[in-house]
Amino acid sequence: MRQEMEEILYTYRVDIVFSGHVHAYERMNRVYNYTLDSCGPVYISVGDGGNIEKVDADHADDPGKCPSPGDNIPEFGGVCHMNFSSGPAKGKFCWDRQPEWSAYRESSFGHGILEMVNSTHALWTWHRNQDIYRENSHGDQIYIVRQPHTCSVDSKDSRLSPSIPVALEHCNCTNIHPICYIIFLIG
Repeated sequence: MRQEMEEILYTYRVDIVFSGHVHAYERMNRVYNYTLDSCGPVYISVGDGGNIEKVDADHADDPGKCPSPGDNIPEFGGVCHMNFSSGPAKGKFCWDRQPEWSAYRESSFGHGILEMVNSTHALWTWHRNQDIYRENSHGDQIYIVRQPHTCSVDSKDSRLSPSIPVALEHCNCTNIHPICYIIFLIG
């Protein structure tokens, strides 16, 4: 996903990317190209709605939890493995520590609520299923703030599709772009 989508998400100044599939919760700080970046998206993995295989409790960077490349054998034959070709884990099969942009992660089932406060502020709250909305019972909470004057989309950027700047102009009220988010549904 990073190799195919990250440049597009960054160029168009997407603020939040929701994804799933991993059966646990994790929120990343704003990141671009393995580096903390105040204009990069906040990535939130909310794949923790439930799973008959149980919650993913292990992280590859936990001691002894990195599988060997040979452990990942696809159903249809062959060996599926890779070493990271760039970033802090270059040349390794797994990270050896929690990356600095990984702000919060927990192996619990739960759900999240995204409240759009105004055109530049969104409040994200993730609740563990067992918390039952008691006061201050959330597992994770953060205000995600769009910085239109620092992280604006340059409509003259040659990488942009001609139709996108026109669409953005329709959303541009008083030169403040609204929070932009994308949801990836991965089965």
